[in-house]
Amino acid sequence: MTVPGFPNLFMLYGPNSQPVASGAGLPIWLETWCGYIAEGILAMLDNGYASMEIRREAFDHYNEQLHKEACRLIYLSQTSTTRKNYYVNQWGRLQISAPWDGEEYFAMCVHPRLSDFDFASAE
Repeated sequence: MTVPGFPNLFMLYGPNSQPVASGAGLPIWLETWCGYIAEGILAMLDNGYASMEIRREAFDHYNEQLHKEACRLIYLSQTSTTRKNYYVNQWGRLQISAPWDGEEYFAMCVHPRLSDFDFASAE
């Protein structure tokens, strides 16, 4: 939902955002993501900060875990009909869905880990 180098930019639906298997529709995920963002904004305001930005290390770690988990899916298996398809980009990365099941992904999205962010004052 956040990208390094873009403080205060929050994305509700972007690459790897909705789990491949969750049984939940998009509205519940939009509500979850909005809650995550709202918690971040409230933490920022409560502490007198003007911006928050995901740390590069946290972003990179998340993406490493995402790719590792995605490699377990049929979309990226060597036995799938094609290695490049709607779900996998030209670099062999899952680009559409989040690879985790709904419960695991929800646990990751329900509250921001504030220690993964840099906060800055308005000065």
